[in-house]
Amino acid sequence: MPRQPAPLTKRCSKCGVEKPLEKFRPNPRGRHGRSADCRLCRAKYQRAWRRQNPERAREPCRRYRLRLARRGIRPSTSCDKAKAAARQIARFAMVLSILRRKNRCEKCGIEARHARLYKHHPDYNRPLDVVWLCGPCHGSMHQKVVD
Repeated sequence: MPRQPAPLTKRCSKCGVEKPLEKFRPNPRGRHGRSADCRLCRAKYQRAWRRQNPERAREPCRRYRLRLARRGIRPSTSCDKAKAAARQIARFAMVLSILRRKNRCEKCGIEARHARLYKHHPDYNRPLDVVWLCGPCHGSMHQKVVD
């Protein structure tokens, strides 16, 4: 007896709408290898659960921050978010050829073929305003002045 092909659609157990299998999360124990409820219904359920259980919803984040603290890693702050956004904008600007790599360190003048040059953002609010520095010069820019 030939084996029948798997169906291309499935009915959601929550909303009852027939949807393509791609609209269901993978679940090896579920019928056709997918979960019973569609992604939209699951997301709606998760949002409602987080609203009703805010403390339990925040607990994984707390555990993660504690794990980072034990390893000596500082959790991200709003300043770090601005820094990450500036880096990402500069990275995309380089891909789009809006921002170009310099051939020399802008502080000491060493050529790029002798040292790796790093993008330094003096002001994270101006992500395309970048200074190209070699490793030692970049490190000296970030050193804290001790009185």
